[in-house]
Amino acid sequence: PNTGQTITIDFKHSFAMGQDGYMYIRAKNGILYRIEPLTGLTTQVTSGLMSGSDSYMAFSRKHPNILYLAYTNNHCIYSYDIKTSKHALIAGISGKSGYIDGNGASAMFNEPRQLILDENDDMYIADTNNHVIRKVSPDGKVSTVIGQAGKSGYQDGSPDVALFNRPFGVCINKEGIIYIADYENQCI
Repeated sequence: PNTGQTITIDFKHSFAMGQDGYMYIRAKNGILYRIEPLTGLTTQVTSGLMSGSDSYMAFSRKHPNILYLAYTNNHCIYSYDIKTSKHALIAGISGKSGYIDGNGASAMFNEPRQLILDENDDMYIADTNNHVIRKVSPDGKVSTVIGQAGKSGYQDGSPDVALFNRPFGVCINKEGIIYIADYENQCI
């Protein structure tokens, strides 16, 4: 619990708002904090969540206790249950970058960043150094939905023709339209 001392959280790249009304933030040292938005009261939830890697986070819409984390430097996606403390690999190979669509640990990412979940709990991820947007279904199947893996550039067009240059952010609206923050092309 916060005893009135100031807590410094280094390397904060992302936070997620839980359905419990708290904001959650994970520091690069692997500590997950919960912040009460009105008072600023900050408590440590857990430690040891892939220390040394940046992370981007989002809560499941269907399972409010499940927090998904994209570990950028470790090239993988994990879940963390804030009630049971279970930390589980969803997709990718921890510590290995690459590009492979597939199921769970047979898929590969190259610096995944922001992730967002749609109404069905399908996850969309900006796979930065593969220059694509990936989808992870609730059963763990990873597919590429927009862009050409390994090919950077700037090109509008259908999902299999479009080109990005290091996408960092992704958002999806209720109609299923995906918005992408294309970092090196400096556009959305």
